[in-house]
Amino acid sequence: MAVESNFKNIRQLIEYLQSESILPELQEPVYARDLLMDIYQSNEFEPIWEDRDYAGRCIEFLADSEKFGLLPQDYHVPILRSLYTNPISVESPQFDVMLTDGLLLYSHHLLNGKLNPRDFFFSWNFPQRMVYQDSIRDFLKNARKEKVLEDLNEHHPSFAIYWKLVSEKARWLEIKARTGEMEPIQTDRTIKPGDSSRIILTIMERMKFFEYLPESININTKYDSVFLPYVVNFQMSHGLEADGVIGKKTLAWLNLPVAKRIETIDVNLERLRWLSGGADKNMVFVNIAGFHLFVVKDGNIVWDTPVMTGAVDTQTPVFTSQLKYLVFNPTWTVPRGVLYRSLFDKMKADRSFISKNNYQLTDAGGNSIDPSGLNWDTLSFKNFRFTVVQRPGPNNAMGVVKFMFPNQHAIYLHDTPSKALFNKSDRAFSNGCIRVKDPLVLARILLNDDAKYNDLKIKEIVDSRITKTVFLKDPVNILLVYFTVDTDIFGRVLFHDDIYRRDAAILNKLNTPLNSGI
Repeated sequence: MAVESNFKNIRQLIEYLQSESILPELQEPVYARDLLMDIYQSNEFEPIWEDRDYAGRCIEFLADSEKFGLLPQDYHVPILRSLYTNPISVESPQFDVMLTDGLLLYSHHLLNGKLNPRDFFFSWNFPQRMVYQDSIRDFLKNARKEKVLEDLNEHHPSFAIYWKLVSEKARWLEIKARTGEMEPIQTDRTIKPGDSSRIILTIMERMKFFEYLPESININTKYDSVFLPYVVNFQMSHGLEADGVIGKKTLAWLNLPVAKRIETIDVNLERLRWLSGGADKNMVFVNIAGFHLFVVKDGNIVWDTPVMTGAVDTQTPVFTSQLKYLVFNPTWTVPRGVLYRSLFDKMKADRSFISKNNYQLTDAGGNSIDPSGLNWDTLSFKNFRFTVVQRPGPNNAMGVVKFMFPNQHAIYLHDTPSKALFNKSDRAFSNGCIRVKDPLVLARILLNDDAKYNDLKIKEIVDSRITKTVFLKDPVNILLVYFTVDTDIFGRVLFHDDIYRRDAAILNKLNTPLNSGI
């Protein structure tokens, strides 16, 4: 493909692009118009990619964006490849500018993601990373030394999970190439260890195809103790009850199309790029969809614990803050929304409910109100003007400790008296806050002071039933995020149910060619 142009030099083309965003001869958009002017003006409007071999490597580098769930056509790859086959076209202003534009756009996407997370999360407040705005000279210097690609490689997210998911995507692409899409396994049976059936043979073949069962293991129609640990591992890798019983949920994951898995990984690679600006070597990381909390120190996960997150009707928002202090034996001031949804009717129906659950009522002046003195028959939620507070105690909704970080959503981490719910695989139960399974261990880890706050001394504080606020020596970043694929503390890849049904909208936009600049 050769290109005829009215633009005899790069200066003319760059000046044209200050008011237009599409190259007229090629009908190809450009995205980084302001940066292009800064870069080429600093380069005295001389070509940047005069080394044809290096330009070719840059094009193939952009083509590899597909490995990371991005679209090569966003970076002009098809047309750049076509132009590259003609030496005359490679020397044209359009080729040079288009390659620069593609690299700048790719840099922006690696640093911050292709999509704007605020289009999906009203609560999003993670910082962005900058794209060459303060380092035009660095870009030109790297281009002259043929180090642009090395620099761009460093723009990928620093999370270890990111590269784990890149490898996982490659694994599923190989599986798809080797096996193609397979027919769903059809059965109404619930299969338990010890059962015999021909469908077990089909299930174990599928487990082998997906590399959850080693090729060296001979399969047959009996579900014996050899297969059991592999089925349990598969269930654990998909957020299921790890009981070894192959029911509807286990079959649904076995029947999930390989292409769907790859798409899910792409969505979560994009989410990781969104988070890059908020990454820190020391942080608390909560995956809402995975019902899990991780403590990261010096870049490594040092501890994790199951959590409960918001129900579908009371979703936990995605945002970042700094965890600054915790409160032992907290009181709980009931939010009006919770009062409306679940408490007011109980208080009105059972006049002893307030005392039995250790609540107290206060008026606008902070005065304690005796609930037995109220005319409940005339009260409705609309004219109920009292504040409801639950005193410290084992049945307090906050449990024995809560972890506080400033935010406008009234969200925090806390203990819970409802411990039995942690036995569920789906733990979307809360009103939005995060309930922590092992909160006292988390308190000890965050306080990081064995002299004052070892396990024994924390127990003494809790047993006192006295409310005590303790500030962390060093506030720690907390990230509340939503991933439908992540890893556990051992690096095993885990798939999670999309409890809030958020993946489809992201995938749709991710697979749509770009129509806006940076």
